[in-house]
Amino acid sequence: MWKLWVLAFVAVAALPVFAATPIIDAVKAGDQAGLRAALQKRADVNAAEADGMTALHWAARNNDLAAARALVRAGANVRTASRYGITPLTLAAENGSAAMLELLLSAGADAKATMPEGQSVLMTAARTGKADAIKVLAAHGADVNAHENWMGESALTWAAAENHADAVRALVELGADVNLKSKVLQFPEFKWVTSGMVSTALPRGGWTPLMHAARQGSLAAAKALLAAPGLDLNIVDPDGTTALVVAIINAHYDVAAAILDRGADPNVPDSTGTTGRSGGSCRPTASGTRSQAADVARQHVEFPARQHP
Repeated sequence: MWKLWVLAFVAVAALPVFAATPIIDAVKAGDQAGLRAALQKRADVNAAEADGMTALHWAARNNDLAAARALVRAGANVRTASRYGITPLTLAAENGSAAMLELLLSAGADAKATMPEGQSVLMTAARTGKADAIKVLAAHGADVNAHENWMGESALTWAAAENHADAVRALVELGADVNLKSKVLQFPEFKWVTSGMVSTALPRGGWTPLMHAARQGSLAAAKALLAAPGLDLNIVDPDGTTALVVAIINAHYDVAAAILDRGADPNVPDSTGTTGRSGGSCRPTASGTRSQAADVARQHVEFPARQHP
């Protein structure tokens, strides 16, 4: 038994010790005088906490431009990453701070940097909806069509899903592919029968930004996408589902009406035979016109509680 206690003691003793540093403490507290004093004493500007967070990480997290400038001048490593792959640039992107991003990028941060799962800094900024932050990253070389590894989603996908119309427009202007599909996921084949109720399906991926906007009911973002040149309104996912059908089966009839008004074909059938014309009732039909489908969608918008037989 005593051997186990000795081994446990040795293991604990071998763990690294991360003492509190005056620089990190000062930045956390927003104490500019304390930071200046620590820098004058030549404290280690790149000292890290147990998780790898440095003073520059905290300055970026707090959007403290004065502290960040002082740390960069003192030699802080702008590319340092925490245990979880988070850099100061990542935290600046989370805040959507164009000024902090510009400061870090001008000091040598990598605009193309990604998290371990492939999430780019631009994707993080897109989720905030701050168009100026997106433009700063793109100006420093960020790839507007980069995608993460898990779902294969891009910055435009995230901006659309979060209903950030300004971010969508900025990304489109910068060359983002409005028809770029996410990764196709593999699930066992599944079909269902409904009795007139609105149903949602587990998506298998292969979705465009407009499909994500349609699922989330992101009307402003959808309209921004619909105004984009080159948009394919009738592109389908692996199940043959269009953005129009995605909007209807998720009961986002305002988005459906906008897609129809832009010229979508309501007669594109998915693998179950459901079309945009029949999607509101989930019963497949073989015919219909765009104007008729648009009228149905508008009826749902104007009378959301109305039941259709």
